[in-house]
Amino acid sequence: MSIDRTRNVSDTATDTELIAACLIGNEQSWEVLIRRYARLIYSVPLRYNLSEPDAADVFQNVCLTLYRKLDTLRDQTRLGSWLLTTAHRQSLDLIERRKVTKHELKDEEAEAEQDGEPDTAYSADLDADLKRLEDAYLLRQGMNQLSERCRQVIGHLFLNPAEPSYAEIAAQVGISSPAVSVYRSRCLDHLRRLLEDLDF
Repeated sequence: MSIDRTRNVSDTATDTELIAACLIGNEQSWEVLIRRYARLIYSVPLRYNLSEPDAADVFQNVCLTLYRKLDTLRDQTRLGSWLLTTAHRQSLDLIERRKVTKHELKDEEAEAEQDGEPDTAYSADLDADLKRLEDAYLLRQGMNQLSERCRQVIGHLFLNPAEPSYAEIAAQVGISSPAVSVYRSRCLDHLRRLLEDLDF
C-alpha cells in the first residue's frame, strides 16, 4: 500500500509504509507511528523509576531522534527494537545529567556506589526488563500477522487464564474439537517462522 502526502492513513499500515509516507511529508503517518509506539517508549524511563515529567522528556527526545533519523534507519522492520534501545540510552543520559543522588537509589545501590563497585545488579535488572519488553513487542508483532482464527486458538491455549478445554475452545472459535489440535500445530509453526524472521 502506497501513501501519498495527503491521503488518510490507516492504523494497519506497516512501519515501513508509515516511514515512507513521513518522508514525503504525510503528517498523519507520523501521528500514527508515534501513537503506535508511545506506550512502549514511555515504559522504558518509567522502569528506571524516572518521574512522569522526566519520562515525558525522554519520550520527546526519542521522538525527535527518530524524526531526525527516519531516512537513515537501517532496518525499518525493527523499529520497535530501535526505539527501545534509543529510549534506554536517553534514560541513562537523563539520569547522568540529573546526577541522581544516593537517596533516590535503593539502599543496596547506594552502598555499592559508596564502595566504588559498579551497580551490575541494577543494570542487569534493567537489561532484563528491556529484553522482556522487546520480546513481548516481537511476540505481539508475530501474533498480529496470524489469521484471526490462529490468534483465537493460540490465545485460548496459552494466554487464557481460565485454561479452557479443547471442547470449550472449539465452541468459542467455531471449529470441531479435533481441529483445535490441528490449528494448534499449524498456527504455532507459522508463529515460530514469523518470530524467526523478526529475530525473536
